[in-house]
Amino acid sequence: MASSADPNAVIQLPRGRPGDLGTLMLELASTGRAIIAELDHRAKAQKKKPDGEASALPDAVPPRVIEALGDMEGARPPLVEALRQSESPDGVTPEQRALDVKLDAGWRCVRLTYELGEQRATLRGDVSAAAQCRDDAKRTLPDGLSFISTIGRDEYTLSDRHLGVLEGDLAARFRALPGGAALMTDLRATHDAYGKAFYITAAAPVAVAEAPGVGDAAAEAASATREYIAAVVGTVRRADPRTRALADRLLAPLANYGRAVAPPAPVADADPSGPRPPTPPVEPTG
Repeated sequence: MASSADPNAVIQLPRGRPGDLGTLMLELASTGRAIIAELDHRAKAQKKKPDGEASALPDAVPPRVIEALGDMEGARPPLVEALRQSESPDGVTPEQRALDVKLDAGWRCVRLTYELGEQRATLRGDVSAAAQCRDDAKRTLPDGLSFISTIGRDEYTLSDRHLGVLEGDLAARFRALPGGAALMTDLRATHDAYGKAFYITAAAPVAVAEAPGVGDAAAEAASATREYIAAVVGTVRRADPRTRALADRLLAPLANYGRAVAPPAPVADADPSGPRPPTPPVEPTG
């Protein structure tokens, strides 16, 4: 029978998104720190009153567990940061998204420039020039602006085709329109930057491929979480029920994952003869 000492090979975490893993890590860490503080407080109380009642838990959380807890806590911030800076669900980076907005705006300006040229010609009574603007607009954008609803390679391909028409035999007339010359310069620059940003006209830099992303951060976080769980489980001794009780409490967030957790039961060693909290009034149902 094959076996492995690697916690990643033998410990299964609940399935979920990287953000769910980050939440589970936070719950485990919060629980662990609370129990460490509780046992530390109890140990100090025992020094002041040595004859106190025996606890159902060990005197302290083992150092190896505390060390693994610190490692897990250290693995969570990189995951949170990777999630914060992660690409959108469609795989588009913020830089690419910004260029897409600019390119879309550029082509809207092309259409508006043709429309403005047509209206100016109509205002002057130049029917021929107005018709020329309509014809040039149709040649440049035969299907209108439907292509800007796409993104990435698809939009670049159609933008490149339309820009080729605009910069061809229509170029002189478009530059003569109000703002046309500056618009052509800006549109070409944005189009070229778009091609580079989407790695169409430029190869993706090695740094992009090597940069740690959500997947890498999640893998590290999961590994640290499994090692913490393994450290906790490794403290359990059949001859000492307190060790199992401690492990159960430390790993309660894992055992209760995905379920509503009931409020904690009253402390077992509370003085039964002490004052009790008042019973809340019962609301009438009828």
